Amino acid sequence: MIEPLITVLTPTWNRASTLPRLKASLEAQTYPNFEWLIVDDGSTDGTADLVRQWQLDSTLVIILIERQNGGKHRSVNDGVRAAKGRWIYIVDSDDKLPNRALENIASKLPSIEEIPNVAGLSGLKADFDGHIIGDYFPDGREFCDAISLTYRYGIRADKADVYKKEILLHFPFPEFKGEKFLTEAVVWYRIANAGYVLLLTNEVLYECEYRPDGLSAHSLELRVANPIGTLLFYKEMLGYDLPHRARLREASNYIRFRRHYQCSPNFDPRSFEPVKQSSLPMKVRFPAFIVGNVAYVFDRLALARSKNPQNACDVSVSMPSDSEKPIHVLHVINSLSQGGAERFISSLLPRLKEQHIENTVLALNLESAVYASMLEKAGISIYGTHLRHFVTIENEKKSNKRLQALQLYSVSRVFDVLRAIRYLQPDIVHAHLAPSFHWCALASLFARKPIYMTTEHASKNRRMSIPLFKWIEKACYARYASIICVSSSVAQALSKWLGIPPSKLQTIISGIDIEQFSNSATPVAEVVQFLAGRIGISMTARFVPVKDHPVALEILAKLPERYALILIGDGPERPHIQDLAAKMHLEQRCLFLGSREDVPDILSACHLYIQTSQQEGFGLAVAEAMAAGLPVVVRNASGLFDLVDGAGLFFDAQDIEQAVAQILSLESIDLREKIVLAESERIKYLSIERTAHEYGSYYRQILRTKKTTE
Repeated sequence: MIEPLITVLTPTWNRASTLPRLKASLEAQTYPNFEWLIVDDGSTDGTADLVRQWQLDSTLVIILIERQNGGKHRSVNDGVRAAKGRWIYIVDSDDKLPNRALENIASKLPSIEEIPNVAGLSGLKADFDGHIIGDYFPDGREFCDAISLTYRYGIRADKADVYKKEILLHFPFPEFKGEKFLTEAVVWYRIANAGYVLLLTNEVLYECEYRPDGLSAHSLELRVANPIGTLLFYKEMLGYDLPHRARLREASNYIRFRRHYQCSPNFDPRSFEPVKQSSLPMKVRFPAFIVGNVAYVFDRLALARSKNPQNACDVSVSMPSDSEKPIHVLHVINSLSQGGAERFISSLLPRLKEQHIENTVLALNLESAVYASMLEKAGISIYGTHLRHFVTIENEKKSNKRLQALQLYSVSRVFDVLRAIRYLQPDIVHAHLAPSFHWCALASLFARKPIYMTTEHASKNRRMSIPLFKWIEKACYARYASIICVSSSVAQALSKWLGIPPSKLQTIISGIDIEQFSNSATPVAEVVQFLAGRIGISMTARFVPVKDHPVALEILAKLPERYALILIGDGPERPHIQDLAAKMHLEQRCLFLGSREDVPDILSACHLYIQTSQQEGFGLAVAEAMAAGLPVVVRNASGLFDLVDGAGLFFDAQDIEQAVAQILSLESIDLREKIVLAESERIKYLSIERTAHEYGSYYRQILRTKKTTE
């Protein structure tokens, strides 16, 4: 077997949801002579099982190393030792490569392989939209070392670096007991200080995103929580030939983080001794002492305000023991009627109960509460609201006339939230959707004991288009200790709209009850009778403008008579859509089912799934259809690309002819089977159990943070 020229080395921890994106980019490479070496750093989300399946199915050469959780730098050391390629390209598990990246790299390697002082090559990184991250390399510079790039030319952003394996074996990452983070610059600068340079290219060799829950987002917490590695880095920097201003900055940082460590209850004089800086020049010592101590004070203030604990770098997650006190979470939501967020929490909360999380639901409107019975069966208390009191769901059903008068958007809902908090005494108040989100934010001004969290379920909403709302929304989001985003696209949209700092955003990918949808064997008779042998296209969505049901009707009108449309859901736009279907003479081809609990059984009676939404936060209904084994055809909209790319078909907004062509193409058995197989692989790692595990761990994490800062 031919030895690979390049080893693509991917250290990973709990990134089963993003690894498929990297895999797809590697499968699209135009250069074949490489291996993909994945080091699983103790993941708990099924990463190893996913990779083992790929080893059986993929055309890529994939090597898997499993290790106990110890941090990225330890994973890199293990990977370098196991690599068969002569060149090592470290690619993170939530990033990807342009299609010609490895070909461009391989074309340059022969020119530098035999030059003794050339350690590798360095190219550019871009974001997923193609924007260059950081600066281009200086004109006229073919070779340069990493220290000069940073401190002489001022190029500080991450670059895409490929190193000779023999160099990385000679310069491994230092490992310190109990520490799980070490900046990669320690090794890159050691290599530079030893006289090695890099070949520079202004080609984009790497595409990345900086995730709100990634290492880059928690720089301060990581450095404070891993003091020996941090102090080693700054001590070594002071030993290099740096300009005066750079030396002053690194000296200030050394004093700053030395103070953090010496004031920590974990301070160990013996471990500190090897990284102790004996002396500094007088012209640096005094200003560095002042700046470093001032920076330390500001750090402590920032950490006190931060909703991430100082040990946010701890990537190992421990399950709660039976002796731990259960956490009580009050979930506040507009209703329990048909909707993605409502369906999500009805699946999530029973699983959280298994993790010693006690959940109560406060629904501001219990009309058409289709998911209430599911929660009640799991032993989860549900409360509704009245103008003067709130009652359990049993009493709510008896008071339906008064319920009709409930004004969801009335500011008096704040008092309902406050009464629920006073009565239930929750540890955490978790808001879902607007206006529940707004009422909980206002309630936090008066009931300050609980921790307030919210989940952002959509990457776009109507409030984003109203300038006045920007300041109202910013003030409301500021009241929350943490904002959970159901996908990276939601986190990016929220950060772009309001400038919310990444430290406040936590991405937890929504999951579904895979077994419920994949094992349904009782097709709904009503649907079977309506279809009468026709091809059933299903769509699950609330009848609101953003779901764009008229597009679904236009597509149906262009399809042959053998196709029919099954619409699941309810909402204010439903009468209008029904009238529109009648005007288009489609009433005999459209079945409006309203809000339903038996969605898995409805999907099992259909043949394919369509989604016409203008945007989605994650696309929960699409994921459910994929789990049910239906090939999906979706609008190329925000929130759906990562889920469906490579496992479904897209059509552009308003391109009805393209949508029709995609649907008709699924009459090909080969294409249909190929898509369903890809869907089954994609959906395997979107289980509600994984999501519940991440939610439970995060609840405990923020409660521990509160206790340490009180």
